[in-house]
Amino acid sequence: MTIAAHYCEYLRDLPKARRYYEEAARQNFHGRHEQRDLQRFLKKYALKRRRGLPLPPRKCGQPRRVKLPDCPPNEESDVLHRLADRFEAAGELLKARDALHDLYLFDPCDAGVFDHARSIEQRPAFQRQLRAAIESRRMTQQAQCLNFQPIVQLARSI
Repeated sequence: MTIAAHYCEYLRDLPKARRYYEEAARQNFHGRHEQRDLQRFLKKYALKRRRGLPLPPRKCGQPRRVKLPDCPPNEESDVLHRLADRFEAAGELLKARDALHDLYLFDPCDAGVFDHARSIEQRPAFQRQLRAAIESRRMTQQAQCLNFQPIVQLARSI
């Protein structure tokens, strides 16, 4: 997508280039290069962030991490901002990063959200919580595999 964005920029099709740069940034939340390219593009052509409230993206290919089932789409951005702040204040850094991830999907031009998520990921407490979550997931998967072993043994004996 970044290559297509550069090509559209070369052809001076700036709206299409912007869409490609934004989509590349959405698809690679953990990549700094996509965000750098998007910010360079916006600065070079003096483009501003989109006006109005950021709305949830349609068919972006990235799963949402925070579900807001009873929230109208035009309020989701504010709710996610408040959730990220609340989770961060409570020390739940994985949840705070997940809320920021969803905000980034709404508007990848918001470099502040990207930088905030990166700063949370650099904290030692975040790294501890991430390791604990990965270990918990691994233990759950092992337990599920152990539950299937008697069924597998029964199937082999038949």
